[in-house]
Amino acid sequence: MNPIILAGNVTVVDTAAKYVLGVIWFDFSTGKAYRYVEGDAALTNDALAAKEVVCYIDDGWEVTNDYSNGLGGGGVAVAGVAISAIGEGEFGWIQVSGQCDVFTDGSVAAGDPLVAHDTDGEADTMGDGEEEQVFGVALEDDHETIEECTCMLRGLV
Repeated sequence: MNPIILAGNVTVVDTAAKYVLGVIWFDFSTGKAYRYVEGDAALTNDALAAKEVVCYIDDGWEVTNDYSNGLGGGGVAVAGVAISAIGEGEFGWIQVSGQCDVFTDGSVAAGDPLVAHDTDGEADTMGDGEEEQVFGVALEDDHETIEECTCMLRGLV
């Protein structure tokens, strides 16, 4: 049973928190899970965009798509994937479990374990020594024209 009842769709963004930050909502009809977060002031382009990889920063449940500003410096602490545009200081949901689309660097192949790329908001294929940073597995080759792929998120709940 879900601990909360949503007042709207998970893509709704608010200027004031409507739920407890960090709470997880499960969509049992799709098998996906979402976490309620706050967009941080260090965001690239002043907003998260849908399909971007986001990382925690050191202020609780705040997230950023700025790779170099992520917790641990370099996106080690991936929080999930943005599902809508969340501006600086706004509140919304990111996906933390299940199947989703994510921006890539253009070189991801089906079956690749995914980590945050050093280009803000993108995923990349895991390299040697990055095993603890894996947040998902690519379910298909990325689409070269739009550089994204479908993946299965893991280890974020």
